Amino acid sequence: MASKGGYSLLELVGVLAVLGVLLSFAIPAISGSQRAAKVEHTRAQFARLSLAVEAYRGYYGRYPALAETADVSLAGQEALLLESLLGYGLDGGEMAAAARALNPQARNFLQLAADDLEEDGRWTDAFGNHRWHYVWDHDRDGWIELAELTNVPEASRPVRPLPTGVYWYVEGGAEGPWIVSW
Repeated sequence: MASKGGYSLLELVGVLAVLGVLLSFAIPAISGSQRAAKVEHTRAQFARLSLAVEAYRGYYGRYPALAETADVSLAGQEALLLESLLGYGLDGGEMAAAARALNPQARNFLQLAADDLEEDGRWTDAFGNHRWHYVWDHDRDGWIELAELTNVPEASRPVRPLPTGVYWYVEGGAEGPWIVSW
């Protein structure tokens, strides 16, 4: 008897079952790596902003004259910190008067990446957050104390003071986790 060159239905179902099991493991791993990449992208943005703030402090001898601990919108009319670090307005023109008061020399301390600004001019993180929070080291001792981080949830708070001048964080939402710069 001659054998046929095809596969049986049972063999085909077996192969599909194995592929289904493999995909059930692969999809969460891919999703987790995409989320981790978004977190690292946001931390890289924090690092760039921290370097810009430290360059500002190096030039003017102080941190921007804003509250020591606050949230900052990196969008629209409230983009005071962002404009003062850029040295120009978000539209490419002149800074707003309040930003100009923070950076009277209109020095550029921050370079924007191509994907930093949304079409509406907002700077968002990889999860779409545009309200970021910061803590300055205004006493300039080189440390941010844990007592200054009371708005950060316990699970995201460091266990010891931070040897840094600027600490950034964004609140987690439906899609994104709490992201901290340290």
